[in-house]
Amino acid sequence: MKQLGQYQDAIKNYDIAIKYKPDSAEAYINKGVALNELGQYQEAIENFDIAIKYKPDLAEAYIRLLSKLENDVEWCYKNLI
Repeated sequence: MKQLGQYQDAIKNYDIAIKYKPDSAEAYINKGVALNELGQYQEAIENFDIAIKYKPDLAEAYIRLLSKLENDVEWCYKNLI
């Protein structure tokens, strides 16, 4: 439960960072990671996409996005069988 609260607090802090620097790809990546840990997968993907929009040469954004999408594909495959 404590960790859940830490992720929620982190998201609030990343939102503040984004408010002051809306083109901060790193803030969007970190927010996406926290959202992913909370199970908010679609929102996580959206944040990774925004990070890529602001900094298309930032490999970490692509890695996080592909990792999330790969996990979704594996989950779908396991649940179809």
